[in-house]
Amino acid sequence: MKPAIRILALVTVAFLCGQPVLGQTVGAITGTVSSDDGVLPAGLAVVLHKIPEYTNASKTGMSQPRVIASSIRTPQVLGVSSTGAFGASAVPSGHYKLCASPPDGYLDTCLWTGPVDVVLAPGSSSTAGNLRLRRGAVVHIRLDDPQSLLPSVETSSVEWGVVAGVMTPAGAFRPAKLISRDATGRDLVLTVPFDIPLKLWISPRRVSVRAPNGAALLRAGSFTTFQASPLSGTIKFQFQVSQ
Repeated sequence: MKPAIRILALVTVAFLCGQPVLGQTVGAITGTVSSDDGVLPAGLAVVLHKIPEYTNASKTGMSQPRVIASSIRTPQVLGVSSTGAFGASAVPSGHYKLCASPPDGYLDTCLWTGPVDVVLAPGSSSTAGNLRLRRGAVVHIRLDDPQSLLPSVETSSVEWGVVAGVMTPAGAFRPAKLISRDATGRDLVLTVPFDIPLKLWISPRRVSVRAPNGAALLRAGSFTTFQASPLSGTIKFQFQVSQ
């Protein structure tokens, strides 16, 4: 193949693949995780969320933002070394949010302290700095379901079932996560900060929920106000699902 033809072929292939010949559209993100007590828990991970990109497009002549489908990415879970270091290579350029996702007993930074923003330029490296973990109290919620009224498969829809979590003083909802289920019910947990008044929030959908005192919760609302302390350990609440 003649040199001129060979160069033209290489340029054509690069163009069809959407990659520049002399540059890179991907980069790297690095950072560290530490904890207030100096201990990094087992099962610690960092989650890398890509913020979707938008474009203005409208057939009516009025500009309306629409998400670019190719910019949507599944969150990437990054491992953390014994020294607290983490990193990701071959990361497409764009806007990212990073959160430390620790096991129960430590606060999820996405829920409580806020994610870290990183804007990655094409072909560059960026640091997320240090993500700091804090301990918290574990709230355990038991939903007794002797009649098997709750959906057998968890979905993102909240039209049916029970939504549970806590409401912060600022009015922000923090959902509890399902950790197990059995023939008579299911268990949810959420780690919350110490020394902050919180309201346990229970929202039944197409079912009824009864509190331990027998009172029925017919609609979304706070069940009780509580405040965890470093001596609290696990805080337990129990409800029964009925028709």
